[in-house]
Amino acid sequence: GAETPPRRAHEKRITRQKLPSNPQADAPPITTMEPLQRRAKPGRAWARASKQFHAANAVQLSADWLGRFAELLTYRQRKGTFAAPPDTELGRWIKHQRQQHSMNKLPVAARARLAGCGFFE
Repeated sequence: GAETPPRRAHEKRITRQKLPSNPQADAPPITTMEPLQRRAKPGRAWARASKQFHAANAVQLSADWLGRFAELLTYRQRKGTFAAPPDTELGRWIKHQRQQHSMNKLPVAARARLAGCGFFE
């Protein structure tokens, strides 16, 4: 077999440390009633910011919008396409949704629903 080359003085050998099965076993016992110091977890600030962002953007879709969306889905089932004639109410609504999407003004919930059914593909 191939022999491993000898290590030079500046090269350190990497060894895997064996962790104790119970990490609390080595911790000193708690003798005071002081509250424990909580270290900030790295993802905590990101999660909080994300939650605030989504709460701010959680626009409830109107009953009118949901009705048009249902109409769009039935049209797609009947005709096999999202391209409704532009002179119909549904066609104008579709055009408006595409314009809002291109300007990044479509609410997150609306974009999720439309993307979920393949509207933007």
